[in-house]
Amino acid sequence: MTSNIDGAEMAYHIEPVEQIEELKFVVLGVPVPQGSKVAFIVGKGQKQQRAVVVDSNKDALRPWRAAVQHAGEIALAGRTGITDAACVHLEFHMPRPKSVTRLRPSTKPDIDKLSRSLLDGLTDSGVLQDDALVVSLHVEEWYADDEPYAAVKVTKCL
Repeated sequence: MTSNIDGAEMAYHIEPVEQIEELKFVVLGVPVPQGSKVAFIVGKGQKQQRAVVVDSNKDALRPWRAAVQHAGEIALAGRTGITDAACVHLEFHMPRPKSVTRLRPSTKPDIDKLSRSLLDGLTDSGVLQDDALVVSLHVEEWYADDEPYAAVKVTKCL
C-alpha cells in the first residue's frame, strides 16, 4: 500500500492485529476487594479547595490491581482485547483460616467487591476495552488448597 503525503511517496504495510475470542489466566496472590470510596477536602482557602475521592483500602488494592494488569497483559501477548460483549467467569481462591473446616468462604470480603477490583484490572490490562462490556458474569469463591489466587476466563459473547 502506498500513500502520498506532502509530495513524498511512502510505502507501508498494516498487519491485522489478532483479537482474542477466549482468554484464560491466573493471578497469584490474595485477592483484594475494591473497597469503599472515601472523600475529603484538600487545599487552603475557599478558591483552592477541592474534593478528593480515594479507595479506603488503596494501599492493599494498588498491588493487587497491578498484579491483575500484569497477568492480563502477559496473557494477551500483544493481541487485542475484547471490544464487544464479554462473558466473564471468575474464581477467587482465598486463604483458609486454620480454624475453618467448611468448604467455601461465606464471610468478608464481599464477592461483588472482589469482582469489581478484578474487572477494573482487566480494563487496565486491555483484556477488556471497558468493563461495561461484561454482559454475563459468573463468580465463585473457594478456599485455596495452597496459595491464594484468582482464576480468570474471558470470552467474547454472541
